Order: sequence, then C-alpha cells, then structure tokens
Amino acid sequence: MSEPILPQNITYNSHIQLVTVGSNKYIDKRFRLPLSRSDAEELRQKVILQRRSLDEAGVPTSELINIEVEPARAGGSDEDGFILYIRERFAGLDFMDVVNNDNYGMYLDRLLNDILRPFLKWVEDDYAKAGLDAIPRNFVYDNARGQFCYVDFIPPKVFYKGSYTQEIPECTDPDFFEVRMFSHNYLPGIIYVLYVNLIREFPGQLGLTSGRIEQFLAKHKRSEAYSEISGSPLYRVHSPAQVMEIIQGLADWKRSHYFLLREAANWLNNYSPELESLKKDIYKVTSQERDPNSPDYGRIKQENFEKAKELIISACKSL
Repeated sequence: MSEPILPQNITYNSHIQLVTVGSNKYIDKRFRLPLSRSDAEELRQKVILQRRSLDEAGVPTSELINIEVEPARAGGSDEDGFILYIRERFAGLDFMDVVNNDNYGMYLDRLLNDILRPFLKWVEDDYAKAGLDAIPRNFVYDNARGQFCYVDFIPPKVFYKGSYTQEIPECTDPDFFEVRMFSHNYLPGIIYVLYVNLIREFPGQLGLTSGRIEQFLAKHKRSEAYSEISGSPLYRVHSPAQVMEIIQGLADWKRSHYFLLREAANWLNNYSPELESLKKDIYKVTSQERDPNSPDYGRIKQENFEKAKELIISACKSL
C-alpha cells in the first residue's frame, strides 16, 4: 500500500511516497529526470557519500534501506535513460508538522542540538565537504530516537572527485552555483539560511530565533558562524524606511543578496502580519529556474529580481 506524501512536482523531478509493508512504513523517493546509466550511478555514489559523511560526523540521518539505479521506463531501452530509487525507513513528522508558536522555542533548541551541534564539531573549515539544505521540512523528528534527523539528499551537496555538486543537472551559471555553495556548504551561510527559512515559517519568532542561534553558537565556541546573520544589512533595523533604503541599494542577487531579499520579506511580515501574501509573492519570484531546458536554468531572471525589489519597496512605502 502506498500514498503520495508530497505533491508530485515535475519541476523538481521528484516523486515521494509513504509506503506501508506489513507493520512497517517507508518513504520511497524517485528522482525522475532520466539520466544515462553512468550519470545515474554517479548520482547514487554522491548520495551515498553525503549520507556516509554526515553519519560519520554524528549528524542523525534517516535510515537508508535501499538505493539503486532503475530503468526510467519499465521494459524500456537504455535510450530511455535511468532514474534513482531510494527507500528510507519512515521516521516521523517534519519540523513544520510538529512545531507551532507555543512549542517553537523548545523544538528550535532540539533542532540546534541534534543537527547543528555535531555538524559544528565536524566542520573544521568554512566549507563543509557534505552540506545541509536548511529547510525546516528537511528535518524530521524521529520518534523512535527522540531527536531530529536530516532527510534530504537529492540533489546531493557534497565534495566528490575534486569538486562540489549542487544541482541535477549541475548549475552552469557561476553566480548561482556560488549562491548554492553559500547556502548549502559554507557554514555561516548555512546558519543564515536556516535563520531565514525559520522566520519565513514563523515570522513572529524573529527575535527569539536570532537570539537562540547566537547563544547556541557562542556556547559551542563557533560564534564566527553567526557572521552572515549579524553582518546582514537588515540586522537590527527598526523601520520600513531603513529596509527600503537597503533594498533600493541592492545591485544584484549574487551570493547572500539572494537571501537578503527573502530576509526583507520576512522582516516585513514580522512587522505587519497582514503582509503574509506579499512574502509569499517575493519568495515565488525569487525562486530559481528549475527547467533544465530553459536558457535561464539555475538563475533568477533579472526581471524577477527587479520585481522582488519593487514589491519590497512598495510595501515599505505603504507602512
């Protein structure tokens, strides 16, 4: 028996199902973009490497049951390509499903302790050889172990055969590749993006979140990892006029600027809860192009960058 647990999203080339076999529950994942057999096998090796690296670091991960390359079409030929199939043991519900504003502080502390504490000890340089995509839904609360575990390994964010990998197909645009490196493998960037993504979902927890993260990093003697949060132009701004001035001066979406647009959307939603829909619009227009056949693959279109700025500036003027 199986049932989809996430919408089938062809744009993301992924399909995820909750599967029940007897008394056991599993998560089946299929990366549906057809690849050559050699590329699919390379993808398999990258996933295994990222998993193994995080396991060795002491970061809890979902339990892998099976990972294999299979034909893209049953009964098809090699020309039809191959896909990656993964089965993991179902651990429980993700951060967004177990957390609300009442228990947020408690679960935030658990997330930091379960995932980031071992990760901080393992990462010696600025860039981690195996990264994290710090989206709240990528952290599942494992009921059996009583802790959060990390579950997202597609695409793998890992140092493999002398270079980093971020997307499938890989980003050809060096600027957006750097955005992905910043958010997935650069330690201060991972912390900053986790902060931005948490406030996206819990805008009323802005102050508590930044404070807890800062205290946590100081406790574990990694205060330098707070540098992208404290170094943001929006850190400790007090008025929409200040936000507007910062965004008006934003020349491009490179590196942390990409997330600065989203941080501004979060700030406005915290300042005025009625701006929830505006925040969603800003996140939508700042999403990268994911169609591999598009000439803008891996980029934000310039008109979308300008549109995001326009939305933020207009909202600031109205407050």
